[in-house]
Amino acid sequence: MKKLIFSILLLASTLLQASDIYVKPGESIADAIRQARELRRLNDPSIEGGITIHVAAGNYRIYEPLFLRPEDSGTPSSPTIIKGEGEVIVSGGVTVTGWKRQGKLMVADVPDFCGRPLDFRQFYVNGKKAVRARDVADFEDMYRIIRVDKQKRVLWVPAAAVRKIKKAPYAEMVLHEMWCVANLRIKDIMFAGDSAAVSFHDPESRIQFEHPWPCPMVTTDGHNSAFYLTNARELLDVPGEWYHDIRAGKLYYYPRQGELIEEAVVPAVETLLRVDLAAEVEQHPRPARPHLGSVGRRDRLDRQGLRLS
Repeated sequence: MKKLIFSILLLASTLLQASDIYVKPGESIADAIRQARELRRLNDPSIEGGITIHVAAGNYRIYEPLFLRPEDSGTPSSPTIIKGEGEVIVSGGVTVTGWKRQGKLMVADVPDFCGRPLDFRQFYVNGKKAVRARDVADFEDMYRIIRVDKQKRVLWVPAAAVRKIKKAPYAEMVLHEMWCVANLRIKDIMFAGDSAAVSFHDPESRIQFEHPWPCPMVTTDGHNSAFYLTNARELLDVPGEWYHDIRAGKLYYYPRQGELIEEAVVPAVETLLRVDLAAEVEQHPRPARPHLGSVGRRDRLDRQGLRLS
């Protein structure tokens, strides 16, 4: 789950007369940042010794990135400090509730986000990242491509590999190439005997077949590029996997043995924190660079959560 542990300390100095802003769960960190910015714009006497935004422990869900501008750092004698008081989680995730059993699966309606349907590629159950439905549990069992037709922009693969998803509307291929992995949305599958020609949507189709390197491997010793398929209801067959039917607005999950869904979260905000050091350069020719300390990644950065301490 996307969790970045840090404290934002933009500048440090000996405090004179300082201003304190307090934020608690249910309130907005962004509003507190704007409040501090307004105090600086008005040159309020209370900020002579700096501004400290105290963020109480808890979970803060956002609908847009937190935005820090150069002037938010203040000055050497009057810094701005955003301080987490205990464990603070800034989350761009949306909670999915109302789960109902459907055979071996659990299903729930996906809520809208800011008035629009959600589209996402990750899903967390009880704080643990679930697996997007795919055709292999063990990557050693992946199929391999047969050949590449760059002119027609298709990959030829064993028909048995893709027969199961021939009617899946949003299936994807994850192709292991030399030095990279390509995520390709499948556009069409044409069968020809024991082989099948797979084409893909743009822009990834154009990029995949235009660039000379990296490219799919086709060798003489059987080590052609391997691939697996994902994002199809037909592939949802292993506990811990999930599938989002975006047309129906349904989220399907195959629970693990004895697992109860206490919290289910999907990512909604692409970026949690945006720092613009180029804004208002005329007023701030040497903008202070924020210091992000105690950074620790436990997983790839995604849209689920951010921690301040």
